[in-house]
Amino acid sequence: MENITLEIIKTIATVGGVIIGIWTLRKGYSEYRANSIQKRVEFFKKYSDKQKGNETLKNISTLLEEKDIKIRGIPRIDRYFFLGYYEEIALLVNSGVLKPEIAHYMFSYYAKLCWESNDFWHDINRDSIYWRVFKEFVEEMRELERKNLTIPLNEKIKFKI
Repeated sequence: MENITLEIIKTIATVGGVIIGIWTLRKGYSEYRANSIQKRVEFFKKYSDKQKGNETLKNISTLLEEKDIKIRGIPRIDRYFFLGYYEEIALLVNSGVLKPEIAHYMFSYYAKLCWESNDFWHDINRDSIYWRVFKEFVEEMRELERKNLTIPLNEKIKFKI
């Protein structure tokens, strides 16, 4: 009788340990997901705020949108900064931190205008290997549009792992 009781206690302890282990694993995964989503939102917010708050980015964006020839007068270093900003976004997409659809929705418009602006590139070699990431970002955003893989109008924007 004592042997059976000891077996029951071992079984209950084992089952209890497995249940606690599964609960702990599930809780850890849930926190990992929440943390990942939070980091993605923070990256997104950082780049979105920079786009709205940085005078150089705003000025170049306005000139690109208006197809204004004055963009030729923007110092090359400022145009490099603009290109670098979009390359950082491309790297976030390439690393999986930012979904391509989100990058398209929030950031691709001015990158595409830039790529098409001969005035922006008048003294920068657009075909240089140094702008490969930027070029590939623009091409990827165009491909999303071509395949109609952008965010549908009726879909909520979500940050997923």
